Amino acid sequence: MPESALGGIRAFPAPDLISLGAAWLFWMAVGQLILLVMALMTHPAVSGLGILPTVLALLGGIVLSVPLGFAAAAALHALSLASGGNGSFSRSVQLLSLLGCLAPISSVIVFLPIPLIWIAPTLYGTYLCVRGVTLLHDAPEGQTWMVVGVVGFALAAGQFAFHASIEGFQRDFGTRLTLYTNRSAEDGGETGVIENAATAAMPALNAPRPESSLGSSPGLEMAPGKA
Repeated sequence: MPESALGGIRAFPAPDLISLGAAWLFWMAVGQLILLVMALMTHPAVSGLGILPTVLALLGGIVLSVPLGFAAAAALHALSLASGGNGSFSRSVQLLSLLGCLAPISSVIVFLPIPLIWIAPTLYGTYLCVRGVTLLHDAPEGQTWMVVGVVGFALAAGQFAFHASIEGFQRDFGTRLTLYTNRSAEDGGETGVIENAATAAMPALNAPRPESSLGSSPGLEMAPGKA
């Protein structure tokens, strides 16, 4: 969404909430669909969930995006007022529906093997929010950066911390799994050595003992007539 588009949108009144909600829902549906396709391509285990659970998860994410979208619009409107803006709630919903076009892009970017590329949509979205509040709500740009910009950067920092914790968990899990696998292999090797030694000893234990040239031991012979 070019910044010049925001200036052109300001010249016209905001559409009704139903139309704005439909636009937001469209972008969220496209983003969810692309996210599912990318997950199936990069994580084959996802396809093992089955068709019905996958479709239900997709529909659930799309439906849930509607109330979450209006909640986000309410938060954006509160930030716009705190920034000194005087626009209507419909303008905030309109700005959020325009930002929805970033959803398909984000769904692709998060799977790219480029370090820190996943944070780019959040930073760019923060910039667009600041410019949108400035243009659509007539808010002072400096104050908007102090309010909307700081909140956006805080969200980016939280996203970075969450991503780092996930990577740390994956590394810790991989280390523990490797140690467990190596320990199991060592235990299995020791068990195999013991089993092989026991198997080799069995013929010697079962073999008949050779008789002495002097015959049976007198102490072990039973006296005649005694049972």
